[in-house]
Amino acid sequence: MKKNAALDLQGATAIRLNFGGADSVDIAIAPNSSLEAIRNAINAHKDAGVNATIINDGEGYRLALSSKATGADASIEGFSFVDTSQDPAATVAGPFSEDAATKRSGENAALTVNGIAISSAKNQIEGAIQGVTLNLAELSIAEGETATSTITVERDTLKQREAINDFVKAFNDLKGTIAKLTSFTGDSETAGELLGDSTVRTIESRLRNVLTGGVEGGELGTLNQLGITLQRDGKLAVDDDKLSDLVANNPQALSDFFAGDKKENGLAGKLSTTIDQMLSNNGVVKLAISGAENRVKSLDERFERMEVTIERTMSRYRSQFGQLDSMIAQMNSMSSYLTQQFDALNAQLGRKR
Repeated sequence: MKKNAALDLQGATAIRLNFGGADSVDIAIAPNSSLEAIRNAINAHKDAGVNATIINDGEGYRLALSSKATGADASIEGFSFVDTSQDPAATVAGPFSEDAATKRSGENAALTVNGIAISSAKNQIEGAIQGVTLNLAELSIAEGETATSTITVERDTLKQREAINDFVKAFNDLKGTIAKLTSFTGDSETAGELLGDSTVRTIESRLRNVLTGGVEGGELGTLNQLGITLQRDGKLAVDDDKLSDLVANNPQALSDFFAGDKKENGLAGKLSTTIDQMLSNNGVVKLAISGAENRVKSLDERFERMEVTIERTMSRYRSQFGQLDSMIAQMNSMSSYLTQQFDALNAQLGRKR
């Protein structure tokens, strides 16, 4: 069979795909379709559920179908050609039929966990072991064979230490930024942009109150008990030995301290609530920004008014200067006239200059 030659469909208007645990799907095919056209029609159908390819077995071309999903229910049981112009659709012979020798039924993955038999349509097994996903696709098991694996589940203490150290680093980075923005050098050109800003002091104070206030209801109540202390410069320091001991021997107490039994009870919840309040529409940060914007707007308006005033003053000065220049010209003319008259008078009187 050639892949691009027109086929005798024998009245078929669709190819019907039958699945193990799902409804069959009819895919329309045009009259005189070739093997390539049938493949393209299957691949273009969004509900086909299979991938269609054409292979050459050395003697001719074949249509090969494989399910997009795994498991017995997604298995392709077979296909047939149908005439959908009839009601109900009638099965017709079609241009070719199934090859029973090459059919491979889909199967569910079968495994036993702690003596319990489990079946799954997917190779990623979730729920067999709480919090663990088993990826069976990575196992190389021949048909009819079995394999055994031992899984050891341990607490990931590294993640907990990293999370706490990241929290300390984030707070210290914030303190470093605040220190830079409020630095005093004695020189207005190099001093921090927010030097003396009351909003920054309010933010620092509220964050410090949350950190030093601790939490209630748990085995651990303060950061000091975790080996985290507030330094004189306002930054946090971590006692790695003390923290590592808690992570290894009392991780639940650490979790309760930061997370709490409710979202707002732990230290993380309290910090989040405080930060949300400061960043809200009525919070200190938004109010400070709004105040600064209003001051900038007021300065812009004052600048515009001052520009108008200066322009008017300069216009007045120009007018006055023009008048003064005209007056000086008149006075110079009068002075010249008077000089001439005095010279003429002296000449008449015989006086010498």
